[in-house]
Amino acid sequence: MAHPLARDLDTVSFKQWLINQSDDAEARDNIGLFIAGGMLTKPAHSFSALQAVLMAASAGSFSHLVDEDFILDKRVIGGMQQVSIRMAEALGDDVFLNAPVRTVKWNESGATVLADGDVRVEASRVILAVPPNLYSRISYDPPLPRRQHQMHQHQSLGLVIKVHAVYETPFWREAGLSGTGFGASEVVQEVYDNTNHEDDRGTLVAFVSDEKADAMFELSVEERKATILASLARYLARRPKNRLCTTNPTGLGGMDPRCVRGQLRPRWPAPIRRGFPHARRPDPLLVLRHRGRGVPARRRCCPDGAANRRRHHRPQQGLTAALPSLDHCPAVTTAGQ
Repeated sequence: MAHPLARDLDTVSFKQWLINQSDDAEARDNIGLFIAGGMLTKPAHSFSALQAVLMAASAGSFSHLVDEDFILDKRVIGGMQQVSIRMAEALGDDVFLNAPVRTVKWNESGATVLADGDVRVEASRVILAVPPNLYSRISYDPPLPRRQHQMHQHQSLGLVIKVHAVYETPFWREAGLSGTGFGASEVVQEVYDNTNHEDDRGTLVAFVSDEKADAMFELSVEERKATILASLARYLARRPKNRLCTTNPTGLGGMDPRCVRGQLRPRWPAPIRRGFPHARRPDPLLVLRHRGRGVPARRRCCPDGAANRRRHHRPQQGLTAALPSLDHCPAVTTAGQ
């Protein structure tokens, strides 16, 4: 049964709801920074207050989203990619690369999956680990249930550009700074110290989301780089004296039609209270999975690594040890997505 306030919250934008709660524009912008720009990577006027509540509830509470000891407090030596690499090594020849699935034939007895490269796999169940707005790129025989298919079409994603700026040294630590910053009015809305373990160089990871990301894609690569680096410099209160080794503010991941960036939410005002029962309805054979930020998680980690929100840098000797085997992967996934 739906909550008695579900309809009211789902018929007002999150931006308007914040206006109704406070006349302090700076407070509204800072709250919106975590939910809109930081989590949903969409402008606050483009989704409902109920979607914001769902986002906060998926983390346990809104306070968890800003708790320095709950999110972004763990790092994985070697990066999260090693989890995928070690899983692939354990699976061996059962991993097919560059073979997008084109057709799923399914019935009560099982399923047959057809992919590029003449790949044919027969199984009792199928897990679709792509966002719902890409489900339609696959043909289903028989088709998916009508209402479920309809609600998948209503799903949309936000937009976020992830930037890594690598310097000769992590010079901000010399000034006692953590390298972490948040700014609702900045081009870069979030920045963290993402320096690799035992690396002499310093790395800042930054995020540019929603309409600010749109604006960045209107610029040339050089203009985009200069604008983002200028925003980073304002967080550091001075322009870096250290030479910039490299940066990647291009967001090239969005060029691959099978790669989508940002967090999943229905297009508003298409209400989530109407669609979610159908979009998430379980099926005996097809398991539809998408790990966006709308699913429960004990911990969250947006960057490849994570940084504490205290002013002073947290020593790296407390980092998670490198994974010695695949058995340790479950402990790592709670620290990252």
